[in-house]
Order: sequence, then structure tokens, then C-alpha cells
Amino acid sequence: MGKGDKGYRIGFPTPDTYYQSSLTDAATVARTITLDNEIIVLDELGQGTTLNLTINTDVEIGAEIWLQSSCGTTPYDITLGTGTDGATITGVASQTQLCILKYNGTQYNLFSVFQDNQTPTTSTNVGTVGTGTTATEYGDAYHHITVLTVAGVLPAISSGAHAYGLKVYTLPTSAQIIKSAYMSVGITQTDGNIDADQPKVGIGTVIATGAVTDLTGTSTFDDILVNQTAANCTGTATVKTIADQILVIETGSAHTVHFNAADSWAGTDAAAIVAGTIILEWTYLI
Repeated sequence: MGKGDKGYRIGFPTPDTYYQSSLTDAATVARTITLDNEIIVLDELGQGTTLNLTINTDVEIGAEIWLQSSCGTTPYDITLGTGTDGATITGVASQTQLCILKYNGTQYNLFSVFQDNQTPTTSTNVGTVGTGTTATEYGDAYHHITVLTVAGVLPAISSGAHAYGLKVYTLPTSAQIIKSAYMSVGITQTDGNIDADQPKVGIGTVIATGAVTDLTGTSTFDDILVNQTAANCTGTATVKTIADQILVIETGSAHTVHFNAADSWAGTDAAAIVAGTIILEWTYLI
């Protein structure tokens, strides 16, 4: 056992008895898990830390660990090592965070991360970002709000009627429901030929292609967020929120998310820039 071991009852999230242990900061720290409900408090991190767990055979599926850690002015990460899913808990300077790990019968999986009572983030059942996009994943293993910061480039644009797209995200390979979507995204030309163009833009599970001037002809071009009219191609963001366009994605359906644009383009552009924010509210089903 580590220093300061003690048992006590807490009222959240359940009235069960949680056993608390404190671990001294080190490059590698270890804890033997013997009970179904444990709280592990790490000293303020002074370096990157790996947490290794030895799991007693009496621990039951569904057991929880509440892992509390903090950083000073320098953020340090915690790597979940032996006995875990190997996730990384990203440290934040001058903040305390509380992480929930759940036991699946083989290992502990990172479930949620709370930072100083802020919205919890998760790394469980999340997707992968496209080139030039970063993601912040809020929620838990099943209920997600994914905030995508997009900074990408469309394929080379030819004059005339054409559709183009940029992959920004790929959902995990499971069944999901996308409940709502938001975008604030602008296109910025790079060659001076399409400044005044007002393309139709939207978000869909299939990348837009073909000799079309809008996205409505193929439902999957804008099945997440129906096409809107951009003000220009000089960077003004098209802003739209959709909460009535519920999309069920089966396990065998397309799981990619694309920002799509179509127009009768006034000219060519070799590398039009796509920049802004896309937010998806979705549920992981299985």
C-alpha cells in the first residue's frame, strides 16, 4: 500500500465504500488493486509519469478507479501502463484533474477526465481526425461532443460545376447516432480567381465529387449538416447549427465526416484553405 491509505464512504457517484491511497510522484508508480472501488491520489507531478496496475483476481467487472492528479506551472502527462488500456492522460498546467477508469475483466480503461470541475473529456470510443484537424472530445465513453478545429486544404478546384470535400474526422467502427451538428467554417481562395464565389457548403459522410453546383442531389454529401450558401471564398465563415437532422450510422455504413463544397466555380484555385470549427453531438451505441 502507498502512504496515507484509508477507507471511507462517499456519496458521489455511489454510496459504496471507496478506498483511498496516495502515491509519491516518480517516473513510474505502481498500485496493486484489491477492491472494486478505489481512489488513487498522485502527488503533484514533477515529471511525466507511468502508472502500472496489478489487479487482484477478486476485482469484479465494472470496478472503478478514481485517479486524482495535478500539475504545477509545467504540465506533465500520465501514461497508463500495465493493467490498463495504455491511454495517455494529458496534463494541464496549474490544474487538478480527476480521471475515472473502469475494469472490463481484463484491464482498466480510461472512461472520463474532469479538470477542475470543467466539462469532462474522454479518450474512449472516439474517432480519428483528418489531416490538418484537431479534436477535443467531451463527454464519456458513450455520449460525445466532438469539437473539431479545422485547418485543411480542398483539392485543386477547376472552373465550372464541381464538388469537392475535405475529410475532417472518422467515427469509430460501430453503430452511432449523430444528434446535432454545428459549423463555423470559411473557405479562403489562394489564387484570386474565386473570391466572390458563393458555394454551397455542408457536412456529409461521403466526400463530395462530380459535376454539380450544390450538395442536395446526393444525400450523403450533406446528411450531417444540410448545405448552406457561403458568403464568399475570402474567409468569411458559414455558420449553421442543425438539431433536426438526426443521422443513424450502422456498423456497415460510412463513418467518415467531410466538409463539402459545390459551385459553378468562376475560376481555378490550386489550394483553397478550409478553416473553422465543426462540432458534432453523437452517441456511441455498440
